Amino acid sequence: MNVFAMKATYPLDTLTQQELTQLCEDAALTDGVNYLEWMHEQDWNEWDTRGFFVFIYDEDHDRLVAALSAFDAFGLHAYEWSMVIEPLYRSIGLEEVLIDGLKHGLEERQATGEMAVVDQRQEMKQVLEQQGYVYSSSKLQMMTAAQQENDVEFNVRPYQPDDLQVVQQMMSDGFGDLPEETEEFIALMDEESSSHVFVATQQDEVVAMVTTAVLERQLWITSFTTLASKRRQGIASNLVKWVKNEAYRQQLESVRLEVETENIEALTFYKQAGFEVVEQVDYYIVK
Repeated sequence: MNVFAMKATYPLDTLTQQELTQLCEDAALTDGVNYLEWMHEQDWNEWDTRGFFVFIYDEDHDRLVAALSAFDAFGLHAYEWSMVIEPLYRSIGLEEVLIDGLKHGLEERQATGEMAVVDQRQEMKQVLEQQGYVYSSSKLQMMTAAQQENDVEFNVRPYQPDDLQVVQQMMSDGFGDLPEETEEFIALMDEESSSHVFVATQQDEVVAMVTTAVLERQLWITSFTTLASKRRQGIASNLVKWVKNEAYRQQLESVRLEVETENIEALTFYKQAGFEVVEQVDYYIVK
């Protein structure tokens, strides 16, 4: 078998899109995974998408047989990636070729981090472990419709520099982030046009924050936390209503987020807020 690998950037030409669509659909029949979504189909025509592909072709049959998509979803210079391989071409070393191409692409872009997104297939996890990756976490992707909600009981406005201290406190209480990590995170969000930081206020006091990003016609909640002294007062529920309203206002299709599988409290909260589980994904990081 003669194969060759190549990298490609957005946008993809029409022929490559057709080949990648066929590969994703063929693999989905075996794996039950929506590979078109994992390969970010809706962005293939976009010039400003941050990411790249690694493709492997079978030269003997002039056919695309494997692909890897690395995607900087939120403009933070950290890439999530996933791969799809034609079932008949698995376990012959193509996985390693894709990952080698990934490493070159990340180095070229001076990436600050990477994370592999995989499904539940054991053989893929074994490949990652052999390549120096370790299991990080499992998350449930959840979704609810963008819709108009009534009775949002506080004001929500864009983040302002004067909010930094209270936001740092909330990020520390909610996620254990250091003050400098929060400051860097907000600066990166500010650089990205599709990402935004909002704060909720009651009587001019900041009581909660949410960060969002528009991705593939969906409004993603990328972080969400409430001031520790204001929890269990309905603030989080009202802020979720506001996010649904915002997605509706922007004429987006849905609101999505990820929750770690062991975070039972958050899972319960989001289910009560109308979110449904779409799929589970496992994340692997470099040792």
